[in-house]
Amino acid sequence: MKGGKEKHLNREVKRRCRRDRRVYVESEAEKAEEAGKRGDTRTLYEITRELSGRFRNTCKPVRNETGGLLRSAEEEMHRWRKHFQTVLNPDEPLNLPEVKPN
Repeated sequence: MKGGKEKHLNREVKRRCRRDRRVYVESEAEKAEEAGKRGDTRTLYEITRELSGRFRNTCKPVRNETGGLLRSAEEEMHRWRKHFQTVLNPDEPLNLPEVKPN
């Protein structure tokens, strides 16, 4: 009879998960409504994206010059700083064509 008890417990767990999910969605919907009333479109759209199931984390890992992943936020900041220094302050000045005024 152990199998019958496990089935019952499994059904109960699923039932509670559905209930908890319904409560969560209702809570988020209320937050979205309040955000809409306040004119807070950012929060409104964040909640809508999350509840729609199409939410994706767009953060991609930062890699060092050799292609290895950086593990800490400090390493990432250092890498971004170095990247922008290289891009915005090139060692050699750009050879731009000379434009003569008409």
